[in-house]
This record gives sequence, C-alpha cells and structure tokens, in this order.
Amino acid sequence: MTQLQRDALGRVAAIAAAKSLRPYSADLFALRDGAGEEVRGGVPSTIPLIPAGETIVARDGRAFRVRDHAEIIANTAANYPDGIPVDFDHATEFFGGEAAGWLPVEALTTAPTGELVCDCEWTQPGFDAVGGRRYRYISPTLAIEPAEDGGAPYAIAITSAALTNNPALDMRALNHRQRREDRTMQNEQNETSEEQPQTLRALCGLPKEATSDQLFAAVAAFKAQTEPDLTHFVPREHFDRVSGELAQLKADKEAADAAAFTAERDREIENAIAEGKIPPAARDAYTAIASNASGLEQFRQLMQVTTPVIGKVPADAGAPDPDKVSAEDPEIIALANRHGLDPAKLAATRNARNGAGD
Repeated sequence: MTQLQRDALGRVAAIAAAKSLRPYSADLFALRDGAGEEVRGGVPSTIPLIPAGETIVARDGRAFRVRDHAEIIANTAANYPDGIPVDFDHATEFFGGEAAGWLPVEALTTAPTGELVCDCEWTQPGFDAVGGRRYRYISPTLAIEPAEDGGAPYAIAITSAALTNNPALDMRALNHRQRREDRTMQNEQNETSEEQPQTLRALCGLPKEATSDQLFAAVAAFKAQTEPDLTHFVPREHFDRVSGELAQLKADKEAADAAAFTAERDREIENAIAEGKIPPAARDAYTAIASNASGLEQFRQLMQVTTPVIGKVPADAGAPDPDKVSAEDPEIIALANRHGLDPAKLAATRNARNGAGD
C-alpha cells in the first residue's frame, strides 16, 4: 500500500467503502503464555489478533483475506502510533469507555504459528476482568478494503480489540448477538457500501478495474484541483466597492475625453471658418461630419487641401451675417465681370436689397 493510501486510511469509510469486521475471537482461557504454560484463570501477556492463513472465515460464514501481515502492521502503526485500545464489549468503537489494556504497535508481530499476535499491557480493570474469569474472549476489530476481484475483502488494519463473552458474528456487530432486523439493516448498509468504490471510479472517470492506488490518486488530484487559492479572492463587499469606483472613474474619463474632443473639433472648425476655407453657414454640416475621431481626421485632411474661397473673418468680428455677400465672393466677381459692373457696388446693392448689415 502506498503512502497515499496510508494517509487516507482515516477517510477510507467515506472514499473507498471500507468496513469494520469482527470475525474472530481468541479464547483467553486457552491461551499459552510466552513461557508455554497454559493459562487457566490467569492473564496472558501475549494475545493473538488474526489467525494464520490467507482466508479467514467468520462464524456466520463471511470471510476476509490477508495479503500480508506487514501491510496490516504498517497501516495500524501509521494510524495508531500511541497503541491499539483493548476495551470492554467494543465500547470505544461506539460510545467510548475505559481501556482494559493497550496493544503497543511496535509489539505487533507474526508468531511461529502464523498468527498475528501482540503483547498486551493490561490495565488493572482489564487484568482483574480476565484474571477473575469475567471475560473469556478477545475480539479484534479490523478495517477492511473491498477486493477488486469481487471476492472476500482484505484486512488492512486493526482499529481496536475488545474483551467479550459473546463474540460478534456479523460485520459491524457489537459483541452481543444482533436481532434479525438489526442484521438485515446492517447487510443492506454493507451492500450499499460495496457499490461505493465503483461509483467513485465512475465519478473520477476510471474504469471498473482501476486499482485502489489509482482511485486514491484520482481523489487526491480532484481535491487539489477543487481547493480554491484564497489569494485570488477578496471579500464581496470590497469587490463591489472597488468595482463601483472603477465604473465611476471610467465614466468620468469618458465624459472628460468627450468634452476634450468636442472642444478640439469646434476649435478646428472655427479656425477653418476664420481662414475662409468653409462658409459660416456650413458650420453645422462640418460639425456632423466630424462627430467622431474618424470624421475629425477626414475633416483635417480635407482642410489641408482646401484653399480659402472667401475673405478671412477677423478674430474680433463676431459672428458673420449669413445673408451678407462680399465683393470677393467668386459668384459676385463672376457676375460683375459678365455685366461689366464693379464687384464692390454689386455686392453693396445685393446686401441693401437683402437687408444685410454693413
């Protein structure tokens, strides 16, 4: 098992549908001490936790498999470095309780008999309970992992052990016998749990035959991708306030740019009128042409090639009279030449007739 699996062992129930199993109970009254003397009414110093063999069958017919004792020892040590509790009737698995003893993880080992055993550091209540023959069996609780081949699951760690007089027969059972309806509910839960790994594989885009290592790696990668980088986020109220300020600054700049453009356009049109390049009456037409930057650029190019066609308007002359004609007006000059008249007199006569000022 990889380091990723060991790190995730505490989350196996949620991620890979691991379950607890108590299929085996050792008879403490029939144990032999390290010296080889049979214990009768005494307290053994070494207790077996998993019997020898690759496949272990529980009393109710269920089974689990053991890949390697070294794997179980490593996983147990990684998750329970302070030791495995021995309690009364599996109390610590459900509602807590005092310890009857402790199993140091460094004392877990494979005995010559092939059993996985461990020395037990008995507390006084546990020593008295076993020595006084009030409890007879030791029953381990195992974390198991569903098998990819659909067969019996594999034991991957020891989570606790309990003194019991009525060993459990079903998975996730207490040390007492379950009622039939309790077993039915538990079986349904187990069947649901067995479907969870395949569901996770599908959600992660993995094939059904994907290994546990691949599943854990996919879950870890997904978790890394979905964890947000808080340095990329700000409180909503700060975001709204700054967004409002930026919008106002943008609006103010657009208004200032529009005012500057209008002032520049009007100045250039008035200069063209003053230079005699366009008549004053055409002011509105050229203003419409130069209503945007592109139009203003076209107006500038046009004025560069346009020669004055009317007299310049003095800067202090004020607004010109649109009805007054000049002796320099090409139309007046052409008409005067055609009839042999003085342009100045012709212009004065027309202005008088039109009521235009001097």
